[in-house]
Amino acid sequence: MLNRAELEAGQRGRPDRVIRVSQTRLERVIEPFTRADLEKVVPGQVERYIALGFHSEVYPKLEEDEAKARYRADFTLPKDAAQKPEYVGHLDVVSVHDPRIPLTRKHELAARIKELDLDEVARRWTTTRVDEWIDISNIEDLTTYPTDIPYLVFTHDGQKYRKISVTQAKKQFKDFEVGSPQGEVTDLFLQEPAFFVDIGIYGGGSRLRYGYIPFLDTFYGRPSVHAYSPGKPDAYWGVLSRGKIYIPLGS
Repeated sequence: MLNRAELEAGQRGRPDRVIRVSQTRLERVIEPFTRADLEKVVPGQVERYIALGFHSEVYPKLEEDEAKARYRADFTLPKDAAQKPEYVGHLDVVSVHDPRIPLTRKHELAARIKELDLDEVARRWTTTRVDEWIDISNIEDLTTYPTDIPYLVFTHDGQKYRKISVTQAKKQFKDFEVGSPQGEVTDLFLQEPAFFVDIGIYGGGSRLRYGYIPFLDTFYGRPSVHAYSPGKPDAYWGVLSRGKIYIPLGS
């Protein structure tokens, strides 16, 4: 059921929402993201990465302006970029990723969210960077993604599979859905730290030794990465997933 604020503000990450009105009811009709829609969403995420210094990490030998220009060009959408119809209503958050920067370095650059006051929620953090309470090098990604170019996926805010275990969540995945690798959880945090307030989000597409699943949370004002058993549900954790198909960027 949509409230008035939702009707006026529109769904997060979706620039165009279609509301169809009949004589008897108000019906929400969400159309798939088109390339034109994505062109309204992707640049903002790229600028966020630039604010965090990603361009300098990828192009350290270039002057600042040239590095920014090259970095923006790396996120060019392909002509056929669009959301698959079956994702609509289930995976409606656009999430852009840059796998060229090591995960630990991203955790360090997260400090700029608080330092630059990019998000109000960060003002409550008692630390800046994302602390690592596990050996990041031991993370094994089960979901595939390109490692040398940016890419785009359709995901959700981490609330969809809350209060159940990772094992239970995977049994509820749609045929077109896979667990998100931990790197995508970190990128989502860098873009939308508000998603992580009072909740930890598992990387449903990654695992560590003994089958533990990594997650990121901001409990007690301390952004941190930990790991936990896949079979234990908890009211304060969700499981991130996304569509099987990713969209390569830069072409």
